[in-house]
Amino acid sequence: MAALICLPSPLTRPGYSVLVIILLCQTLCVEGIVHMQLVAPISQLHELVLGDVLPCCGEEYQRRRVVNNRACLAKPAVIVRPLTTEDVAITVNFARRNGFQISVRSGGHGYTCNSIRDGGIQIDMRGLRKVQLVKTERSHTGVAALLGPGATWGQVQRKISPKVFSYPHGQCR
Repeated sequence: MAALICLPSPLTRPGYSVLVIILLCQTLCVEGIVHMQLVAPISQLHELVLGDVLPCCGEEYQRRRVVNNRACLAKPAVIVRPLTTEDVAITVNFARRNGFQISVRSGGHGYTCNSIRDGGIQIDMRGLRKVQLVKTERSHTGVAALLGPGATWGQVQRKISPKVFSYPHGQCR
């Protein structure tokens, strides 16, 4: 069983709290004392990534947590908004080392609510929205689209004209 504890701390960025995830071990020692084991201080992520680290349950966290499917009510322990691919790698490695489940959000249109999980780390990719045409010999047109994981089809269509290029895609309407 895990418990989330939010503690204000002068060591973190102004306006943030230190979020500590504590695993409560239910095994009792000989003296009958319940042992607590510190699993991972989420506040370490503030020092490791360039992007935002939004611990539960502040105003910005609440705004970023909402997805298009209003049936998805899960609350991750923290939302990380990476600015670089290095931020993504650091977050994934942090989660792996400390036993957190990861959910990844791109546009937030997942009908099965896979982009948001209770108690884990959500990686919100919407800050990585780069859309560009690149030259390549692998395409018969000589160009290909390079899309960031947070790019939306609206951004793709504004950047790469469908009147000039044809590209397969699907849309929810």
